[in-house]
Amino acid sequence: MRTFDTSSDRFFRPSDPQATRRNHRRVQAGKVLAIATNVVVALVVAAIGFWLWQRTQSDTRFAIRKIETVGAKHTSRAAVDAVTQPYIGRNLFRLDIEELRRDLSALPWVSEIAIEKELPGRLTIHLTEREPVALVSSGGTLRYADAKGVVFEELRPEFGNPGLPLVVADAGPGVESSVAFLESLRAQSPELYARVSEVRPEEGETFRVFDRELRAPVLVDPVDAATKWASLCAIAEAEGYGPGAIEYADLRFADRVVVKPRPGHAPAERLGTARTGNATNTGVAPDGAGAGIQGVKD
Repeated sequence: MRTFDTSSDRFFRPSDPQATRRNHRRVQAGKVLAIATNVVVALVVAAIGFWLWQRTQSDTRFAIRKIETVGAKHTSRAAVDAVTQPYIGRNLFRLDIEELRRDLSALPWVSEIAIEKELPGRLTIHLTEREPVALVSSGGTLRYADAKGVVFEELRPEFGNPGLPLVVADAGPGVESSVAFLESLRAQSPELYARVSEVRPEEGETFRVFDRELRAPVLVDPVDAATKWASLCAIAEAEGYGPGAIEYADLRFADRVVVKPRPGHAPAERLGTARTGNATNTGVAPDGAGAGIQGVKD
């Protein structure tokens, strides 16, 4: 095995303080130079960015020259142009999208808006229009209401939909709750929804609905309106209650369908039967008159 003499002079070379200091200065100078280079590069990039930003903000090549609208069916081109025309010539990069969206939202049929910017100077506006689900009498004028209960455009022949259900309520919570009831009924039973001619909110979050086939008002609780109404239809068919044969029907009682026939259409002692729940009850009209409909469990 070879061994080394660690006491030899080659293992104890004298240090050079001057060389050490020179190396340290070179390292520090390199760090300072790197930082300075990074700062200069950052300043150059920032200056170029600022110059480009100024160019985009003032260059006439980015002026808005064309605005296209997609999705407008009931909203006329003239109505859209009246809103968008003041934006022609504005700088595309300085355009306030929210301002334009607010202006377009004032158009009656407009529900949602999406705006695309396309270089060098073009805007594409995507409109989603409201879908009428009911009519509301407002100031002696019939107006459309959408699924959110928003009352907007006046009923006009060119827009159509005169057969929509009529909501008899002031704009606000009354219209919103009535529309919500109609939408729920339409989802549960389109056939029953088609029978609704008019709906009016009542106390206790119930509704008075005019059945266009029975030609009579029907009082309903929205919780089980579809089930009770289907039972009423079965009763009317079994008892031969045609259009105008009953004064009203009340479906708000638990497990009962209450019907008041008009005089001459059904004797007071004649009772019909219907499956309406899990209990046996004899229905009585709210004013104590008329024939009741008995619910029977098989």
